[in-house]
Amino acid sequence: MPSETPSGNFTFAASTIACTSTVGAEEVYRVLVMPTSNTLPSVGAPEDASRPAYALMRHFAPRAKGANIFIVNNTSVQDFLPADASTVTRWIYGGHDSPRDLTSTEETLLVSAGYSFDVRNI
Repeated sequence: MPSETPSGNFTFAASTIACTSTVGAEEVYRVLVMPTSNTLPSVGAPEDASRPAYALMRHFAPRAKGANIFIVNNTSVQDFLPADASTVTRWIYGGHDSPRDLTSTEETLLVSAGYSFDVRNI
């Protein structure tokens, strides 16, 4: 308890408080930074939007549109579907979250093709 001194001040002797805590392990993933291009118009299909919406939104910049990535025969990466779709060993959909189950071979191919990765706990 604090005690008052003759001068009117209070003194207090603090003791150490012991505390323990545990934090569970968090899953950390290496995720692909999904490529985008600013080509998506700000207004949807013509039948769904009004003329005033088009008149207004033409003054705004286009939004980001995701690009698909195709890994072909686990040897190359391209951003267009090959003529023989059966050669695609991995199809990464643009505009979606990065897959969390990429193999080390797929990651190596993507890095060598110029794509970048980020580390996140999801």
